[in-house]
Amino acid sequence: YMLADLDLQRLEELFKDWCPEVKARIDNTEASTIERRDIYDRAPTLQWQDGNVILVGDSAHAMQPIMGQGGCQALEDAQVLAEELSKCQSVSREVQTALTVFQLRRVARAAAVTGFARTAALANSTSRRILGQAPYSFCSNVPGKHLNASAPSLVLHCSTNMISKKV
Repeated sequence: YMLADLDLQRLEELFKDWCPEVKARIDNTEASTIERRDIYDRAPTLQWQDGNVILVGDSAHAMQPIMGQGGCQALEDAQVLAEELSKCQSVSREVQTALTVFQLRRVARAAAVTGFARTAALANSTSRRILGQAPYSFCSNVPGKHLNASAPSLVLHCSTNMISKKV
């Protein structure tokens, strides 16, 4: 729905503690041109298969877009599904088995990424007064194969409107 139907002062209040560039962008935008598009995810489901039908991508594991993982997870689904289906001859029972194995291989990772995306979205939408200037610093303390301590992280500096590497 259009934000013009809402109170623009409410939007300004929500972003009052953000950097000057964000506040200036809001101040210089016509309310009638702003659209509100809420973003939702859902709790992970462990059941993607029903017989010879399988869910993949967002239909299986919708997630917040903040980490850029929705498309990545869909590509991983495609790769694993292709691997499993390539093992089939033409028997329907083999296809069901391949889909079951696909589901077993993908469910835990997709659920974990969905959870991390939800956490990152929550952290990103929480006031900087609470989290400080490095809201994702908690990631280095999360154990797991998904983290690569030697890889540089990307940090958005609002004051420069640029993404810079933080090593």
